[in-house]
Amino acid sequence: NTIKLSNYAFILAEKIRYDKGQTTALANLARYYYVKCDYELSLRYLLKSSAISDYIHDLDGKAGMTNLLALICLAQKKFIPAKKELYSAISLNKKLNNSQRLAGNYFNLALASKELKQSDSTFYYIQLSKKLAVKNNDDHLIAMNNNRLGEYYCSEGRSEEAVFYYTSVIKNPKYQNDWENSFAYTGLAKCSYSKKKYNDAILYALKGLELAQKTNTLWDIHMALKVLHEAYHAAGKDALAYKFQTLEKQYSDSLSNEKTEIELTSLSLKRKEAENDALMRKNQVAQQKAANSQMLM
Repeated sequence: NTIKLSNYAFILAEKIRYDKGQTTALANLARYYYVKCDYELSLRYLLKSSAISDYIHDLDGKAGMTNLLALICLAQKKFIPAKKELYSAISLNKKLNNSQRLAGNYFNLALASKELKQSDSTFYYIQLSKKLAVKNNDDHLIAMNNNRLGEYYCSEGRSEEAVFYYTSVIKNPKYQNDWENSFAYTGLAKCSYSKKKYNDAILYALKGLELAQKTNTLWDIHMALKVLHEAYHAAGKDALAYKFQTLEKQYSDSLSNEKTEIELTSLSLKRKEAENDALMRKNQVAQQKAANSQMLM
């Protein structure tokens, strides 16, 4: 339905020459394919949307697509380019005074910093993001930040603090989300594993897996399977360890297959193609205006 509606919206907007409608439809398609881990298609729609935003000076559309480009870079493990795009998005969102987008930008900067093993920066950007999320009453982003605080403390060997933040997500009476709860349960599994409480780790990871499968989030499924494989192995249950190791490998292969892999070194070429599309659009508009000037009203 998302694809059909967005394609229909784009065709209609193009027919009536409504540029803002086109950028919105293309942006929706870009986000849809990003969630589905089809980064090639996501990037294609993203660049088209961004090029039209540039042409019509739509800072809001440009900021949204800049952030999405950073997410694609993150998914492709291009962390330094991701941070560069996020700094650009922050600059745009500060001009727009968009605190909700800024909170998201800071959150994504925390993710990039984590992957670059910049521990202090990770913690700093999580705190900035959470502060704005609280100000904006954004319960979903608060949950996301609490999960990342749990992850941060777990990586620092501070399991009690990690458990506190993961549990705050799962037991939050105001907001519940299967995706975030899956992350939290798998995080609790990692904490239990680090304390050699392998049976607890298995129980938490099974719950994390159940919710990840419910939401069909490949990365979270993979992480839960990884913990299950390691916990069953540590508990001496080799048959189950092998079962989950096999499943883990299948999902690992799925995450890294050719369809999701983009050679981002070709990004400049793709940008140029999108710019050419925008230039062609501009020339078409100029030609139409010239034709209209020869008509009597």
